[in-house]
Amino acid sequence: MIRVHFTSADLARVRIAVLGPLAETQLSFWVAQHNGEAALFDAWRSQARPRLSVGDLPGLVRGLAPARQRMVDLFTLVGTAPEMEDALDLLLSDPRPLRDELALYRRGRRLMLPPWMLCASTGDGRAARHAAEALTTAYQATIARHWPRMRAALRREQDTAMRALACGGIGQMLSSLHPAIRWRPPLLEVDYRPLARGTDVHLTGGGMVIAPSVFCRSPRLYVGRSEELMLIYPVLRSVLAAAEVFGGAGKSQAVAELLGRTRAAVLEAAEGSLTTGEIARRLGVSPASASQHTSVLREAGLISSHRQGKTVHHTITSLGKALLDGHF
Repeated sequence: MIRVHFTSADLARVRIAVLGPLAETQLSFWVAQHNGEAALFDAWRSQARPRLSVGDLPGLVRGLAPARQRMVDLFTLVGTAPEMEDALDLLLSDPRPLRDELALYRRGRRLMLPPWMLCASTGDGRAARHAAEALTTAYQATIARHWPRMRAALRREQDTAMRALACGGIGQMLSSLHPAIRWRPPLLEVDYRPLARGTDVHLTGGGMVIAPSVFCRSPRLYVGRSEELMLIYPVLRSVLAAAEVFGGAGKSQAVAELLGRTRAAVLEAAEGSLTTGEIARRLGVSPASASQHTSVLREAGLISSHRQGKTVHHTITSLGKALLDGHF
């Protein structure tokens, strides 16, 4: 756990921003290499993995986001640059920030990067162009076709956080971000898994930028160029939200309008034959709420439920599947 200490002056310098496409592209590398959260990402993985297996991309993926080592922090180097071209210009036009960032890693970790990425950090113009081309290809392979919907989802999350700030103050906004983020004034506690022991961080006047992310799967903290702390947290919390971002949004939206967003998400989750507790965790609702929704869906003949020991498993019926497939 990390504990971030705020003063009243620090709280005045908290802002909410949307990550740009370069950051989301790099975060997607980690998701592509793992098999977790199948309901959210398997459809995306089935398309992205073959595209990431050609040319320079395997080395780029392993170098920037190795499956079991620290990810290279490009997020704070480009900030919230709204377009890929802007981000690449910030990253590569002046090599010094990238060089300083890579100097923080051990030599063996740096050597995991493609040689042309290392050379780009020394000011080699040809290598910088190679890096820009490779990162652009990676963007096209992973998120380009989804980026308009991703950006819309991130902006909705930004709007939600800003409304919480306006209506309930900074404490309510911070408390509403994610279950792994807790506001205990004057501390912000973040369950940040890479650090096994508790760590205290005192803001030094740089402030904090809070950024929702589609491909970030647990809250992450980074320190930016001007000592600004960046907190990135996940925005996808249901299969319905994932469908709206990665495709199938029209069908999902129609089902949501018929059943309600949460109940439609419960129905989609039942395609995996999940327990009540698993559905609650996947959708970010209470077990009591999940139980109520499964009861309504079962009475409508859209799911079936059976008990195994102390748990109840819910499975979509043929009628429920027909509804999800748009046959209504």
